[in-house]
Amino acid sequence: MNLTEEDKVDMERLLRKLYADEELKAAMTADNTLQNKKEKFYRVTDKHLTDYAHSRLEFYKKMTEPRVSRYIKDSWFDGYRKDLTARNAQFA
Repeated sequence: MNLTEEDKVDMERLLRKLYADEELKAAMTADNTLQNKKEKFYRVTDKHLTDYAHSRLEFYKKMTEPRVSRYIKDSWFDGYRKDLTARNAQFA
């Protein structure tokens, strides 16, 4: 995938939106199955990504290409889970 500097900035913004999403955080820390957490993460990612459909169509297209989308969501999901686990361990 060819990312412009603007794409990289938008990816970072999107990731920050995910970390700030309280509904996602609640679902990820609740007693849900790993599959349910992943599905919720995908839905919330798609919801935030839709914000770019009109203003940054080329970015939106890159991010929703099936192979790329799956790779990015899986990577972000794994990182998000690890971050939450580390944060929870700090405060336990």
